[in-house]
Parts: sequence; structure tokens; C-alpha cells
Amino acid sequence: MFIETVQPSQPTVFHKVHDAFLRALALAVMLLAGYAWLRLVGYYEGTPWRFDLMATHWRVATVLVAIVGPVAGLGLWLLASWGVALWIGIAFFQIIIFSAAANTFEPRPYLVMFHAVGLAIYAAIWLRIFFIDRARTG
Repeated sequence: MFIETVQPSQPTVFHKVHDAFLRALALAVMLLAGYAWLRLVGYYEGTPWRFDLMATHWRVATVLVAIVGPVAGLGLWLLASWGVALWIGIAFFQIIIFSAAANTFEPRPYLVMFHAVGLAIYAAIWLRIFFIDRARTG
């Protein structure tokens, strides 16, 4: 009886681009989470952004990004699938609150564009890797 061993395939350029993109995205998500923490502790100039002075809808949004953001950033840095899932959740959440609910939250077109472009780039890289792996396996 012969036991077949599976040789690990070499990562393609797209696999390396995927990993580099996730690591760069991890740094950006950590910066966004750090910004949320600065707002929570009151180290933010402008309108009252200390947690006890925030409106309820801002409390919920800021706490969600401040708590889930560093976890998503860590997961992205570790190239874990749960990090990508958390980032996609944060991205869609912020796209919705800063575009569709812009009358409740202040509009932030640059943040919405950052997340939309990031999601599009991730989808393009992921689909390319999917079809490369599919072609390799037959």
C-alpha cells in the first residue's frame, strides 16, 4: 500500500501580494482603532468627544471600532481569516453609518472611500487567488 504525500505548492505572486496587502491593511485598521480610543478618552480637539459627553449613537459606533478594530488588526497581521471577517464587518458598518446614515452621523467620504477601495482590492486579489488555485487543482 502506497501513501501519497502532498507536496505544498509554492505561493504565487498573488499570494504574496495578498499577504502584504493584509499586513498594510492591519496597520491602517490599528490606526483607525487608535483614533477611536483617542476620542473615547477625550484627547480630541473640537466638539465634545469624551465618552460621557457623546450622543448614544456615537458611543455605540466608537466603542465598536475601538474594541473590534485592534482585534481585526491583529487578525489581519496574523493573516487569519477571522481578522478579514472582522475587518469586513467594520468596513461595512462604517460605510453604512457614514454614508447611508450621514444625517445621524457626520459624513466622512474619505473613510467611506478608503473602505470601499480596500474591499474592492481585497475582492480582486481573493478572486485571482481563487481561480489560480482552482486551475492548479484541476
